[in-house]
Order: sequence, then C-alpha cells, then structure tokens
Amino acid sequence: MELTAIQWLLVAFSAVVGGLSGVWVARKVKEYEGGTLAQILSGGLVFIGITLIVSGLTVAPIGEMLGLRTKEAPTVQYPPPSPELQNVGYVFALVTDKYAYPETYIENASVGVSLQAPTPGGLFVPVAEGTTGANGTVLLQVSGLTSGQVYVMAQKSGYYSDVTSTVIPGAQVYPPESLWAKIKLARIGSLQIDVENRAGNTYNAVTKQITENLTTAKTQEFIIEFSVPEVYTCVRNLQVVFIRGSDWATLQASPIVVSVVESGGLSVNTTGDISLNRDVSAYMTFSGDLTSEKTIKIKIRTSTATADTGELLRIVVNDLNGGVGYAGETGIPAVQMKVLTVV
Repeated sequence: MELTAIQWLLVAFSAVVGGLSGVWVARKVKEYEGGTLAQILSGGLVFIGITLIVSGLTVAPIGEMLGLRTKEAPTVQYPPPSPELQNVGYVFALVTDKYAYPETYIENASVGVSLQAPTPGGLFVPVAEGTTGANGTVLLQVSGLTSGQVYVMAQKSGYYSDVTSTVIPGAQVYPPESLWAKIKLARIGSLQIDVENRAGNTYNAVTKQITENLTTAKTQEFIIEFSVPEVYTCVRNLQVVFIRGSDWATLQASPIVVSVVESGGLSVNTTGDISLNRDVSAYMTFSGDLTSEKTIKIKIRTSTATADTGELLRIVVNDLNGGVGYAGETGIPAVQMKVLTVV
C-alpha cells in the first residue's frame, strides 16, 4: 500500500512510541536484576510490538475501522473536455455543371453566403466566402450566425451565376445532406441565328441582314430561328427587341405581326406593340434556358404601303432579358439584326 506523507509521519510517531516503550521495559528488567541479553530482547520485542500496534491503529485498515484515521479520498476521473461551443454556423455548398453529362463537379467556383436574397445585378454582400475544390464542394463558416435561412450564390467565369437558399442547423453543427446548398451552374453558350426564307427573302449571316424583295409583294413573311450549337451549354432568358427602322415612316409600314412557332420549351411573354409611335416598340422574352436540344422559331410578317428601298425594322437579341446575372455577368454579346426592303 502506498503511504501518504501524513501516514509516514504516523509511522515515525509509532516508532518513537515503540522505542520509548522498549527503553522503559529494558530498565524495568534491569531493576529485577535481569541480564543484558534479557534487556535487549525484552526492549526489542516491546519496540516492535508497540510500533506495530500504534501503526496499525493509525495507518493500517484497523485504524479506519476504529475511526482513528480517515480513508484516503479516491481520485476523481473527469471526462475529457468537450469542444468549446462557438458562435459559428456552417454552410456546405456543392456546385455542379447543370447540363454536362455525366455529372461534372465545378472546381474553383466562387461561393458566397448572404443574409438577404440577391437580385440580378444587385449588391451582394457576403458574410462568408470560399472556393470549391476538385469535388465541387466548399464548407463555409458564418461567424455570429448559428441558425436561420441564408442565401448561397455560386459563380465562375463562362457560367451563368445562380443562387439557392438553405438553413444553418445550429452552432458547430455540420449540415445534413438535406440542407446542403446544391447549386447547378449552366455554361454560357453562343447564339446561332438562321432565317427560313419565304417569297424570295434572303439572309446574310455575316451582317445579320434580312433583305425583302418587294417586287413580288409588299407583304413579306419569314421565320427567324434561334439555337445554341454547343452541347451542354445554354442561353438564358432570351430577349428579342423589335425597333422601328430608320425608314419606317417613308415606307409607310403597317404594324408587324409576330407569332411564336416554337418556344424551345420556354415560357413566352410579349410586351408593347410595333404600331406604337416610339423607338423601342415591342419586347418578346423567353424565360428559361435554351439548350442545344431546343430551337426557338419566330414568324414575322411585314407590310409596306410603298415599294421603296430602306430600313424597315431592327431586331436586337440579348440573353438575361437584356440585363446581367446575379454576379453581374453579361452573358452573350448582343446581336443586332436588320430587315431591309428593296424594290
């Protein structure tokens, strides 16, 4: 049994008591005319006996039973310290290519977390930012926010930016898969324009000019086709703007008639009227992504009162409804087409 410092003192005390007792007994033996050997034996025996007895009462378990000493307090085993809770929330983002096949992770995409829903072209103030790795993921720490809804925006050059929302589950809690911010970025493609000629119309793909021959009839009709040639890419939120040509009044043009033959699977909205007396007369918007598998076809019918040469109509084509994306990207360059008439 390992003894404490106090127990060692008690043992020493027991030895002193035993020694004194042995000396006293040795003297008593001498008084009765005992020999030297008898003195030594009797004194030694008393020393050992008294020492053991006193030690037993003060140090050994018998001392504990008699209440002469207390039992040594057991050593307390404390559990290992738990991580210190901090005022930090986590957002896990996964960024993939929207149209690539098979599924492709996007590396080096910039990801930001905002407390307010961003708008295209608006101010985006991130409270946390990061960059995706080879597996398209990034774990972001949001200081000072441990719960609640946040908005996550991802962007990369050559892609349309996008936004999703998620919920921070709590302080120092890794978000479950159901709360991952999964963002699919669509690669920006190019816009291909073709014209289906009718009644002798011609189209110059380099100058983007449609030429109407009015020798046959003053009313002409043609179809403009918009498509994306590159696979796994798209053009987002296509906008077609119809503008009066510089010779509209001279040609005494009547309102044009525009109809959608194919929408490419997108929703269509038309505002304005070409007959209104203003420069920008009508907008046609196609909301959604025009991919390489789809085609938009717009049929246009024009009519003039006089047979003369001039610029009848301008058509401007933009993506992103003529605006910018969440990250301020501009998408494809605007394409301007002209409709000319010849006698």
